[in-house]
Amino acid sequence: MRRNASLVLINQHVSLSFPRPYAPNLIEVGGMHIDGKLSPLPAKIEKFLNESEHGAIYFSMGSNLKSKDLPPEKVQEILKAFRGLKQRVLWKFELEDLPNKPDNLFISDWFPQTDILAHPKVLAFVTHGGMLSTTESIYHGKPVIGLPIFSDQFFNMAHAEQTGYGIMLDFKSLKAADLKAAIERITSVPSYTEVIRGMSFRYRDQQQTPLKNAVYWVEHVTRHQGAAYLQSAAQRLNWWQYHNVDVLLIIFGVVILLLVALPLAIWRLLRGVFGGGKTQPQGEKRKRN
Repeated sequence: MRRNASLVLINQHVSLSFPRPYAPNLIEVGGMHIDGKLSPLPAKIEKFLNESEHGAIYFSMGSNLKSKDLPPEKVQEILKAFRGLKQRVLWKFELEDLPNKPDNLFISDWFPQTDILAHPKVLAFVTHGGMLSTTESIYHGKPVIGLPIFSDQFFNMAHAEQTGYGIMLDFKSLKAADLKAAIERITSVPSYTEVIRGMSFRYRDQQQTPLKNAVYWVEHVTRHQGAAYLQSAAQRLNWWQYHNVDVLLIIFGVVILLLVALPLAIWRLLRGVFGGGKTQPQGEKRKRN
């Protein structure tokens, strides 16, 4: 299947990460799950956000990792951090009852994430750092605080911190003071929001939406029976051809030949120059004298 791949749709975009050299049949469609159409928020959430005098923070660990499954001591550290904030917090928490829940915290087992991130009162996104959530935060221009757990989340949040639109924390050693300090910093230092809004502007500046781009290329390779003309010749090479093993063997062979033959030739040359004549016996020398 790898050798016969007609098209590869990549969940990435150059404005979100780094420029990479792609073959013509590798198409970037990062963010194609974002349709750009917003829906009205549920009345309770809308009211909670609109009445937030100092803005709000949105916190979600995604769909794979449930917040209700977090270690109890981590939950208490997170609650302690939220309790000390002047902002309101929306937390995707899968239990209806959360002991010691502060007044500035709104919990629910589901949130319309895209619509919430688009709300002007939301200042930052506390996230696990998955690619889909990261793309949504960039699309809506919201800086992130990352709590990566596995897979590409560490890379995504390290890139966010390096680029300047996020702060990465270590979940294993997470303390309330660390989370509170990160939220206060990201909401008070304008550069985080400025950087991610610039990325959002670049990401949105595309000829067509990623979804329409994906649809076009799928139909294109279908119309052209697999579009073999787009495929790189490297897809059909053997491993020894792809890695130039034959060329390397020739190079190593020449090097080994030089290392062996050249010293041997030099040794024979020196032997002929300095040790080529025969030494006459002492008696014969005296007789001639």
